[in-house]
Amino acid sequence: MVNDLRSAWRAISRSPGLVAVIVASLAIGAGANAAVYSAIDALLFRGTAGVSSPSALVDVYTSQITGATYGESSFPDFQSIAQAGLGLLCISCPEGQPAHSPA
Repeated sequence: MVNDLRSAWRAISRSPGLVAVIVASLAIGAGANAAVYSAIDALLFRGTAGVSSPSALVDVYTSQITGATYGESSFPDFQSIAQAGLGLLCISCPEGQPAHSPA
């Protein structure tokens, strides 16, 4: 094993440019790997930002006269739910869903 290490050291000392490229590519790969896993951890595995108890979040759906179970909620629906005093701390509408008063 000592002979193998000596042979490897001689090969490395003959081409320091190649060693620099190998070390740089390993460092870039490790950094990119850490960045991707940090982003995935923050987006998928951490709690919802700004919510102290995510287990208390609920979905509120509006049923329609046509029989559809999960219909779109209008702004008056949100007002009615908020005024009903159902113990909800905050009522919000997901982005891209209609939550405006019809003009």
